[in-house]
Amino acid sequence: MDLTRRAAVKYSAALSITLGAQTACAKANNSQLEPRFADAVETARRLKSGELDVEKNLEATIENAQKINPKLNAFVTTTFDEARAIAKTKPQGIFGGLPFAIKDLNDYHKTPTMHGSRAYKDAPSLTQSQFLNQVDKLGIISIGKTQTPEFGLTGTTEPLLTGPARNPWNTNHSTGGSSGGAAALVASGVLKMAHASDGGGSIRIPAACCGLVGLKTTRGRLIRPHMERDPRTDISVQGVLTHTMRDTAIFLAVTEDPNSVLPIMELVTDANKKRLKIGYCIESFNGSHIDDEIKAEVIKTADILKSLGHEIIPFTPKIDAKSIENAFMLLWAAGAASGVDEWAKASGKKPNPEYFEPWTLYLAQTYAKRREEFPKALEVLGNLQKNFKPQFLPNFDILLSPVVATTAPKIGYLSTAIDPELHYARIVEFAPFFTAIMNASGAPAISLPMGQSKSGLPIAIQLASDIGNERALLELGFELEKANPWINRKPQIWAE
Repeated sequence: MDLTRRAAVKYSAALSITLGAQTACAKANNSQLEPRFADAVETARRLKSGELDVEKNLEATIENAQKINPKLNAFVTTTFDEARAIAKTKPQGIFGGLPFAIKDLNDYHKTPTMHGSRAYKDAPSLTQSQFLNQVDKLGIISIGKTQTPEFGLTGTTEPLLTGPARNPWNTNHSTGGSSGGAAALVASGVLKMAHASDGGGSIRIPAACCGLVGLKTTRGRLIRPHMERDPRTDISVQGVLTHTMRDTAIFLAVTEDPNSVLPIMELVTDANKKRLKIGYCIESFNGSHIDDEIKAEVIKTADILKSLGHEIIPFTPKIDAKSIENAFMLLWAAGAASGVDEWAKASGKKPNPEYFEPWTLYLAQTYAKRREEFPKALEVLGNLQKNFKPQFLPNFDILLSPVVATTAPKIGYLSTAIDPELHYARIVEFAPFFTAIMNASGAPAISLPMGQSKSGLPIAIQLASDIGNERALLELGFELEKANPWINRKPQIWAE
């Protein structure tokens, strides 16, 4: 999709607003940061001003990556030499010269796209998406592709192709998924920000597991990588994982799709003085158990918001959770079947466990058995979008909830190599549709790292708002970031 002249003007305007606000932002929320805790905005400012040299900063990042990646297994491919060549050109843009990484579900330049799958080992990139073309214009320098589970199909990053990505807070634990490699690199300080995507929680779950900010935008806010796909089934959105609200807000401002049917939102730089009605929910939508520490963090956040003058209302949505879960499961299965079928047609080979993981094959087989139910599933998910506000935001502006039911599980617990039905039971228990509901409905939601467990693992909360209302989430996120700062928390593995 080429940008129209009108769209290009809108994009340039958003970029100008961002550039004008960058200096003010750098003096605001995070001005007290030590250099090692500088976020993407502050680092980009230093690169632009010459306080940091682009090539030297890149070399320092590569050195950290080489030192830390053996402990985290976050990269699937590194492109250090290519990055060095780009650094010599002194890239321009809002994040000019900032080291970055791309999730390995997306074609990017000439880097292989393996989709976390043995079937696609060393497969070449084909066509780069318009979204990543936009990202290139920001001036980022990619140093590689990050780990993801096979086809991004689950909430942990433990692909058989390359082995598990490890959580820098405790390397015996999962990073979450499917943007788990990106989360490990940002949480450990190797990168200030990294590309991610979210089709059922794949930005927010890793953010929750690794102590980061993760925004899932309204469907259609950003350019979809696969514009040819049916938007009813293509529920994944693109984005980033970051340390700070301003990084998330600025990235969104400069990557909004100027041709979207949604009004351009433009840059959010701080909290809003308007007080909101906020419903908070500590019970799962599907009856899964929520750990006491997770519930306590939601209640603590509700108390903070109440102390800031917001109206807090206990609320649990009344929905047909089983029907929605069945519909989402079939959509999940259809995605797996599509990936497997596409490979089979291109390779002329029959899908089998040599190439695909048990979980992926199980999903593909599930779709084959239940294909005739798919139209009904789309109807259920379509009704969820139509009825989102009355069901989830009946009398208030924001829904506060957990992201997941527990802290990051130990590696192996959610392995895709275990019995698929056991994997399904465990993944639905761990991520009981707080996140997936927002993908199915198209509504925006954000994960914020509000606390830590007794064992030292991050605990997050989710804020969700009505379709198209990311602004409320960002403004409230800025307010919580000031009231409950998280920037100076440091995991066990950190890039000094």
